[in-house]
Amino acid sequence: MDFALSGEQRLFRDVVRQYCERNVQPLVREAEHRQEFPRELFRAMADLGFLGISGPLEYGGAGQGKLEECLFIEELARVSGGIASAWMVQGCVVPAVLWGFGTEYQKSTYLVPAMRGEKIGALGVTEPDAGNDVKGIQTVAIPDGDGFRLNGTKTFITLGTISDFVLVLAYTDRARGIDGMDVFIVEQGTPGFTSAKLPKHAYRSSDTATLTFEDSYVPRERVLGGDGQGFRKIMKAFVGERVLVAARSVGIARAALEAS
Repeated sequence: MDFALSGEQRLFRDVVRQYCERNVQPLVREAEHRQEFPRELFRAMADLGFLGISGPLEYGGAGQGKLEECLFIEELARVSGGIASAWMVQGCVVPAVLWGFGTEYQKSTYLVPAMRGEKIGALGVTEPDAGNDVKGIQTVAIPDGDGFRLNGTKTFITLGTISDFVLVLAYTDRARGIDGMDVFIVEQGTPGFTSAKLPKHAYRSSDTATLTFEDSYVPRERVLGGDGQGFRKIMKAFVGERVLVAARSVGIARAALEAS
């Protein structure tokens, strides 16, 4: 098996490396100090096709592959692990859930603007007592008229303080176990939805928050599927994310080696 990069892939890597060194690295020190992601970066990345690299062209993605995504995140992590972590949510995980399972309304309202860097999305899965054990989440969504009332707490949510919307995993029927979960699109400003920034010792340029939902109403049109398969939809997106976590680690390791 030939593991060598193609000429196009090497060119892509070199372009990304140059972009990260010229346009991202100068922002890192202040972003880390302020503990804020430089939001304007997403719009700039979108203009160059760096959001949704493996996403379908019809929704604003670049139509490339997972290897190109890995090359991108490796170079980005080489200059900033925190900014790379934020990109993984905005540029990969949230879009993957939306283009994989969203309705045309949800794609046009949330996915397309996210791919343009006009809206920022976050993923609300982790809770104070449920990290890797996703089935242990306590957030629930109770039917109410033509929608649901969401109650629960999510924590360690990347981009949670600056996101325009959050994809929230919640139980709709706990008796069915993992077949009783759905994903809800919750917009910032929804009554009962609050966010609080979490201070960190590392990755400070990646905004991280605790999100609280108290009877937050979500109309049915913002439910991804409503078929109880939310757990599986999130797990499918996580598979792609975990590949990028490895590539991000390679980028950080390269930076450490070069610095040494």
